[in-house]
Amino acid sequence: MAIIRTEANEIRNGIEFGKALSSKRRLEILRVLSNEPMSIKEIADTLSLNSVAIRHHIKILMRSDLVEEVGEKRLRFGRPTTLYGTRQVPQSLGYPRRKYDTLSEILIQALIQNLPTSKTAKVLKNLGYQYGASLINDLSLHRGIRKWDMYSLKQHFVDEYLKEEGSQPEVVKVDGEEMVYRIHNCVFSEISRKYPEIICNGLDLGVREGILERSLGFSEQMRSKCKGHGDPYCEFMFRVKKPDMEKVKETTA
Repeated sequence: MAIIRTEANEIRNGIEFGKALSSKRRLEILRVLSNEPMSIKEIADTLSLNSVAIRHHIKILMRSDLVEEVGEKRLRFGRPTTLYGTRQVPQSLGYPRRKYDTLSEILIQALIQNLPTSKTAKVLKNLGYQYGASLINDLSLHRGIRKWDMYSLKQHFVDEYLKEEGSQPEVVKVDGEEMVYRIHNCVFSEISRKYPEIICNGLDLGVREGILERSLGFSEQMRSKCKGHGDPYCEFMFRVKKPDMEKVKETTA
């Protein structure tokens, strides 16, 4: 009975987590808090919302262990104000490895119940973008990369990171302006077959947009094959996009 109650609690936690991420406002709050801790008033001023609404969203995010109190800020007058920030070490949901697909489906269903499929894909794409950008920041910091180019992206992201996470990457082509690579073992494989529009066209696309924009800036990507849509592997192209000089001249004129 204890095991059943534990799993029931974890499922409820998963649903609460999904609901917390189903709101555009709460995603905006997570975005601003990921930069620095803020008070309720500072968040409200930054997002042009009222403090009552912000306090409501903060309570939901705290229940899902996405946000926590991180300290206080002393004011010239009155009592100190509480500062909130994103959790540095999110609370584990306690699922053994074999439960990850089940948990993912619970979270996706929670999102779909609150949002149309197209908006769910947009929410996950936004989260994926933030994750991809954060990944490049981490790789830059821990591997001492000051400036990214296509070759360093191949080495540190494709050859090392994707291999470490078990994606079985294969680089088909790389030069100074373009890279084509394949993934033979997609980490989203099981869940993407059930929800390709949400996972492949939402979350995964957002991850790669975040990676590409944060590393190379003015660039573009294309996916030519996708396991979630029935292909034997995923194939991606990253390309450095040259700026339109005519538009640049018009802008600077």
